[in-house]
Amino acid sequence: MPLAHRTYRVGLLIALVSAMAVLVSGCSKQASTSYQGYIEGEFVYVASPVAGRLDRLTVRRGETVAAKAPLFALEAVDEAAAQRQAQQQYIAAQAQMWRNLRHVEASWRLSRRLK
Repeated sequence: MPLAHRTYRVGLLIALVSAMAVLVSGCSKQASTSYQGYIEGEFVYVASPVAGRLDRLTVRRGETVAAKAPLFALEAVDEAAAQRQAQQQYIAAQAQMWRNLRHVEASWRLSRRLK
């Protein structure tokens, strides 16, 4: 076998071994710390339906939040006062209703006696 032919075969063998080494190293499993692709996100603007002073903020920017989890609380001094007033008005209206009912009942009994 001529020397040129033998050199050609050795060079070809080295090229094949090198190509196989590159292919095999590309197939090895390595722990990936990154991902390819893209993410779509959307901004969500959050606001209270009523005006008020912020009393408590339970989340931070960029934090993942569960659905229907409270994000903030407003100061409720005015609302508590309005609730107390409504309860007092309810109690007064109920007392007035019972007075009216007693008055109607007394009027009915009096009309029965007059017949």
